[in-house]
Amino acid sequence: MLGNADVAEALLPYVSSEDVVIAQHCAKSIEAAMPASLEKQVIRLLKDEAVAPEARFHLVGALQLRGDTMKAADAFLDVLESSPVSGELRNRLSYALGDMAEKKHAKRMVSLFEKEEVQYVTMSLAYALNHATGNRNPIGNNGPIAKSEPGKRSQFIDRWME
Repeated sequence: MLGNADVAEALLPYVSSEDVVIAQHCAKSIEAAMPASLEKQVIRLLKDEAVAPEARFHLVGALQLRGDTMKAADAFLDVLESSPVSGELRNRLSYALGDMAEKKHAKRMVSLFEKEEVQYVTMSLAYALNHATGNRNPIGNNGPIAKSEPGKRSQFIDRWME
């Protein structure tokens, strides 16, 4: 039944399970076949800090692959801004913004970029900002953004906010 849109709704309550393995597998199934009718519920679960990060990781995928782009990008930014997310969930949220964020999200992404400490997330936000604003900063593993420090990134931010 993994990846079956017909059972996705029945799996929603189990995404909140205290058993992380159950929560993760149910979320993975929803990721594979989320019908549009579940988008609001999936966003609510993604924002719920009581849901295991391993399950929330797959909810990001469900919204990235099958959700409304603007609603998903807003939800991803909400989680990054308000939740103490870290690790793979934080990485996936920031990476997903690369294809989904639009110019209206630039100020929120800049705020996150300015203070981000994790290089992967910093680079993902830079990619998303390049895409969303159309103003390009060079991105490379050994480039200036990769080597930049939180609070010392105004040269890049100025370019995106032109």
